[in-house]
Amino acid sequence: MTTPSPIGARYNNSEYLENNADWHASDSAWKARQINKILERNNIRPETICEVGCGAGEILVQLQQSTSASRLDGYELSTDAFELCSSKAKDGLNFYLDDIENATSTYDILLCIDVFEHVENYIEFVRNLRTKAEYKIFHIPLDISISSIIRGGMMRARHAIGHLHYFTPETAIATLEDAGLEIVDQFYTAPFAGPDCIPAKSVGQKALKIPRILLYSISPEFLSKTIGGCSLLVLT
Repeated sequence: MTTPSPIGARYNNSEYLENNADWHASDSAWKARQINKILERNNIRPETICEVGCGAGEILVQLQQSTSASRLDGYELSTDAFELCSSKAKDGLNFYLDDIENATSTYDILLCIDVFEHVENYIEFVRNLRTKAEYKIFHIPLDISISSIIRGGMMRARHAIGHLHYFTPETAIATLEDAGLEIVDQFYTAPFAGPDCIPAKSVGQKALKIPRILLYSISPEFLSKTIGGCSLLVLT
């Protein structure tokens, strides 16, 4: 992981925190369920897990309660985020204000959940994660859709949540392969669907909830390319 540039200053000067007060911790239980799903699909029972760009640390808190892992480590470069996650440390759950490249430990699972779209040199960033764990799990927002192009969704994502790169399903997978990773499993995630979905956070999300559910039931890929709303979870 590279040292934050001026573009990354927002993560240390309270700018990002002001726009995202809980650093997306409210979404973490849902994300942890998706991670558990892909682990179960592939019969993986990790003893050690690390998360790169762990933010508020809540995903690891949830996974400590729901997996067999006895050691979970979170790495974070943002001082603002570290203030949120460090208070959650306890036996078996540790947080480091440090670059994962400095870690001497290796892990069964490395998590990179909604992270590399924020990183300037994102392919190099992903490539440098290869030796840190046997398996890597990536959650990748699929920001490119017909709707986002017409409605300016990508620029809103850039200003509000710091996305620098935008993906379709194909370019998301190509990024991981270009970084030298082998795809083991993948599936679309739908935060708007199911009894344990993430509540809509805007009028627009509420208006699109039913159309998204209907299109998702027909074709997640078609949904991702038309009105959007999906992400991709990938095991490498």
